[in-house]
Amino acid sequence: MRGSRTLAAVVAGAALLAAGVTAAVAATPEPGAGTGAAAPQPGATYKGKIEETDGSKVLASQPFSFTVDQQARTVSNFTLSSGYPVYCAPRGIGDAQSVTATISNDKFRAVLPIYAPHHRRQGSLTVTGLFGLHNTEAGNVTTHFKAADRHACNGVAAYKTRTKSKA
Repeated sequence: MRGSRTLAAVVAGAALLAAGVTAAVAATPEPGAGTGAAAPQPGATYKGKIEETDGSKVLASQPFSFTVDQQARTVSNFTLSSGYPVYCAPRGIGDAQSVTATISNDKFRAVLPIYAPHHRRQGSLTVTGLFGLHNTEAGNVTTHFKAADRHACNGVAAYKTRTKSKA
C-alpha cells in the first residue's frame, strides 16, 4: 500500500508540475507581441545622440537623427549636427553625405560617403541600426578613412535614438 501511495504522489506531483510549466509557457508573450513591438514607425524621425567613449567615460556627444519613409521600408535624411565621430585632429576632414538605406528585419546598414571640399571621397561612415521596443532604435557609427595616414582617425561610436509615439 505504501508503494502505491508514493507512486500516486509522484504522478500527482508530475501532473501539477507539467500543468505549471504549461501555464508558465502559455503566459510568456511572443517576441514583439503587444503595443511596443520592435518595428520602425512609418514616417517618423528618430532623434538621439552619438557618444564617443573611452571605457565608461563619454569623450564627446553629438546630436544624430534620421527619417523612416511612410512605408517603413527605408531610412534617409541622416543628420549629424556637430559632425561625426573622428578620433584624431583635425576634426573637419570632410562632410558626410546622407544616403537612403533599406530596412530589413527591423535592421538597416547605411554607408554615408565623406567628401572634403574640392577633393575626392575621403572615406565613409557606416551606420548600423536595430529598431527596438517602445519607439527606440540603437546602433553604431563606424568611421573609416581611405588614406593610410588617417587610420588613426577610424573608430566606432554607439548611438541611441527614439521617436515620439504617433498614437
